[in-house]
Amino acid sequence: MSNNDYPMSKGDLAAELCIVGPGAMGCLLACRLSATGNRVALVDHDPARAARLNGRGIVLVEDAVETEHAIPVIAPPFNAPPPRWLLICVKRPQTPAALRALGPLLGPESCLVSFQNGIGHEALLAEAVGKARLLCAASALGATLLGEGRVKPAGAGCTRVAAWSSDGAPQAAALVALLAGAGLEAREHPDVRAMLWSKLIVNAAINPVTALAGVPNGALLERDVLRRQAHAAAREGEAVAAALGIALDYADACRRVDEVCAATAANRSSMLQDVERGSATEIDCINGAIVAAGREAGIAVGVNEALCRDILGIR
Repeated sequence: MSNNDYPMSKGDLAAELCIVGPGAMGCLLACRLSATGNRVALVDHDPARAARLNGRGIVLVEDAVETEHAIPVIAPPFNAPPPRWLLICVKRPQTPAALRALGPLLGPESCLVSFQNGIGHEALLAEAVGKARLLCAASALGATLLGEGRVKPAGAGCTRVAAWSSDGAPQAAALVALLAGAGLEAREHPDVRAMLWSKLIVNAAINPVTALAGVPNGALLERDVLRRQAHAAAREGEAVAAALGIALDYADACRRVDEVCAATAANRSSMLQDVERGSATEIDCINGAIVAAGREAGIAVGVNEALCRDILGIR
C-alpha cells in the first residue's frame, strides 16, 4: 500500500497532467505517470464516482500485488489552472461531450493527446486547441479494468506519439520524454496518418473477434478459426490502406496481429470489456472506418462489414 492521505474530492488541484477518463487505459497511465513524481489528476464526468475514487485511491493490480495510488480525481465544475497535458482516454462517441466539459481546463498552452481507438475524432480535438497542440498516441499497452478504479496491466508495449501538424513536433518530443521518464517505452512517429491506420488495422482484427468469442487476445493464436477471421479482417484493412496510399508501419498486417496477440495474450480487448459491461462499443470508428474507406476506394471489405453487423447485433 502507498499514501494514505487521499486528496479531497474537489476540482481545484494544480496538475501538470490531466488524464480524461478513469477507464482501463486512463487508470493505468495515471498510476505509471504519478509513480515517478508527475503531478497527475484523473478527470471524470461523474462527480459521484470521482468522490468514491478519491475515497479509496486508484488500485494497480500487478503480479498479484495491489498498490494504492493517491491520484486526485476531479469532476465538473472545475476550479483548477489549465494543465500542460490533457490525455484523452474516453471512447470516441464521448469525445464531443468531454470537450464541452473540459473548457475550463483548456488553456493557451494546453496540449491535447488522443489515446483513443479508431479514427475520425481528431478534427474535433484539433478544433478545440488548434492543430499545433494536438498529438495522437498509438499505444500497445494492455490494460483490464477489474472494477471501479482497479486496473490490471495486461501486456507491455511501445507508445508511439505523432503530431497532428509539423508545428507540433516539439510537443511530441516533450511528451515522449515524459512517458519515457515514467518507465514507459515511447517513440516519436513522423506520420500521424500512417501511425493511426497501423493501429486501426490491428484493432479491427483483434477487438471484434475477441469480443464475439468472449476470449482474451492470446486465444486468437490458439484457435485457428478465430485467427483466420482476424487475419481476413487485417488483410482487408491492409488493402484499403494501400489504396489510400498509406505506408503502414509493418510489412505484413497478419504477422503484426499475431505479434500483438502474443505480447498481450492475457489482455481482454477494450471491445470485449465493453460487451461484457453492456456498453456501447467503438466498432463504428474501428471496423466501420475501414468499411467506409473501403467502399469509397472500391475495395472489398466483407469481413469487416460482417464484424460490424455481428457486434452491433449484440445490443
